[in-house]
Amino acid sequence: MDTIHWILIGLLCTTFLVLLRTILKQSSLKYSLCCYRRSLCGPGRLKFLAALREAAGREREVLTWVPLNILLDPDEPRKGKELQHWLDERWLDFLIVEKKFYRPLLAVQFNRQREEDPFYQPGRDEQLELVMKNAGLPLLWLPSEDYQHVELLRHAMEQLVAKETVLVGDTSSV
Repeated sequence: MDTIHWILIGLLCTTFLVLLRTILKQSSLKYSLCCYRRSLCGPGRLKFLAALREAAGREREVLTWVPLNILLDPDEPRKGKELQHWLDERWLDFLIVEKKFYRPLLAVQFNRQREEDPFYQPGRDEQLELVMKNAGLPLLWLPSEDYQHVELLRHAMEQLVAKETVLVGDTSSV
């Protein structure tokens, strides 16, 4: 046999082995066992979201289930690996942003009630409070999603945003 025949046989064998490896490496997940949720929020959370949107007003948007790692970056990426890992595992219940530029204005978090939550202890998360304070983003803690009084929400939001605006020295309108 010529050298060209050996090269062709080698290429065919290599192709066969690559295809076989690809087929055998495919996931064994049973995709037919999945279905999507009909709603991302329960009835209480939907009522709270409606009240929060009304309190935020037309110039602001309310986002829900916001991962902290898309909102915050450690100042020193090389030294902040532990902080980055902490950010990767956590989220905010709600984030209020300006509609025009999507600039974050206020984070809203519920006091945790369950003890089995691996990322949050019951009550307020002191670490989250410290991180948000250092980042300069106000954090509004609420006892539960039953807190749905629009005027009280609006007042609490305006107070925190105004306080942060004064601390940062921003003279633009809020």
